[in-house]
Amino acid sequence: MTKEMQIELKNQEELGKKVGIKEIIKEKYHAAMDRYKRQIILITVFFIVVLIIVILTLIPPFNDPDKRYWVTPDVLLDNYAEPSLKHLLGTDQLGRDHLTRLFHAVRNSLAFGLITGLICTGIAVFLGVIGPFKGGAVDATTSFITNIALVFPSYAFIILISTILQIREWWVTMLVIALFSWPWAARSIRSQVLTLKERNFIKVSKMSALKDMRVAFTEVLPNVLPYILLAFIMFLGGAIIAEAGIAMIGLGQQNWLTLGLLLNQAVDYGWIFPSFSYWLWLPPGICLILIVLSFFIIQSSLSRTFEQRKV
Repeated sequence: MTKEMQIELKNQEELGKKVGIKEIIKEKYHAAMDRYKRQIILITVFFIVVLIIVILTLIPPFNDPDKRYWVTPDVLLDNYAEPSLKHLLGTDQLGRDHLTRLFHAVRNSLAFGLITGLICTGIAVFLGVIGPFKGGAVDATTSFITNIALVFPSYAFIILISTILQIREWWVTMLVIALFSWPWAARSIRSQVLTLKERNFIKVSKMSALKDMRVAFTEVLPNVLPYILLAFIMFLGGAIIAEAGIAMIGLGQQNWLTLGLLLNQAVDYGWIFPSFSYWLWLPPGICLILIVLSFFIIQSSLSRTFEQRKV
């Protein structure tokens, strides 16, 4: 074989390799899009809707949920008005536009769930990571606390604390829910950390004279982020449901407009029975269901995504 033929053959092989790599990348791209397209679309639509609602609460006329409307200025209050073009969801007992209040309730419920979810996730990550790496008495103590919290009737205790406390502030309800909702996530994170602790790259990091906490939070924690993200999403939805349940029975905070507080007012003012003003209580209930359902679908989709990625 001549030198020219060898060069030509080599060029053809390199060209084939380039084409092969392009085809592989293209195939991987389409496979990823087919696999994650539903998750991406769902998350994108959800955040766009949330962003629209938040923006609406900042611009007139939706920026004032306590504004009262009058049939004739300063003469007749336009209370309990039925849905119309002026008030798409009618008005409440004080003549306030219910659609405006619903937007603010959705925003505040999401903010409540976000902050509570962050607190729960922080507690779960701290106890789930620090115990296995410190070992000994620290691990035994964190495991004991987690085991006690797991079998503790959290919702019953939340209701009991809410009944006893005379301070009905939003931060009190938030802390009460957060302090009793983290144990299952701490146990799951701990099991993942114990598994990763035996991996070779962790042993090498320890042999490099790095401190245990630095190894835990720089080497192990990034590998359990998918589980932490899933736990955070579940905490977020669970906190919104818990706050709504406590508020509906009159034991929650009363000074921060949320979906639970709207439903509590529906019960107190008889919007469900006997007046059956469905436009005042049905939309908050539907929004609550859709929010929690969206978080559940997102969590399930991400869970399948991470499992596929792991495989």
